[in-house]
Amino acid sequence: MKVIGNSKNVNDYIITIFCGTISTIIIGFLFFGFSIFNKQNPSFQFPVFGIIGTISFALFKLKEFRYSIFILSLLFLFEIIFTGEKYIVTHILFYIAMVLSILIYTKFFYARLNNIKYSRFLVLASIISISYVIVTIILGLLFKSDSINLFLFQNMPIGFLIGIGLGLGFELSEYMLAIIKNN
Repeated sequence: MKVIGNSKNVNDYIITIFCGTISTIIIGFLFFGFSIFNKQNPSFQFPVFGIIGTISFALFKLKEFRYSIFILSLLFLFEIIFTGEKYIVTHILFYIAMVLSILIYTKFFYARLNNIKYSRFLVLASIISISYVIVTIILGLLFKSDSINLFLFQNMPIGFLIGIGLGLGFELSEYMLAIIKNN
């Protein structure tokens, strides 16, 4: 089965999505335990953004921008339905931050860092962490929060760990795909 507009095999994308999601969930579980499965807990971002991040990565590698925008818009609607609309502005900003972080990583860093591929995950983790800091500052200014420092120290490590999980998953999928193609 071939992907529309591209000759890559769908199995490549399925493996990438699976590895990225699972590794992000494992990283989250190692640091936060079962709370990553409680949608009222901030650590619920691990499974949610594990899925969103890996699908974004796979879509951006397709280089079919209009399909990517359409599918990511649908994915955002599902995220709102699943996680609730209680904090809609927060959801929107963190979703945009995650997708833009993955886009920046895919377009500007992923291929260029091929020589140091086993540390590329740190670049992705840094990009996501920085985007989380920016979103936290924006939210603090929007809602005139007095506890912005607390939120910065809560969100920055979560963003970094999500980035590590995604990046390690992408590297694992690339390694697995190389083994599959060589056999």
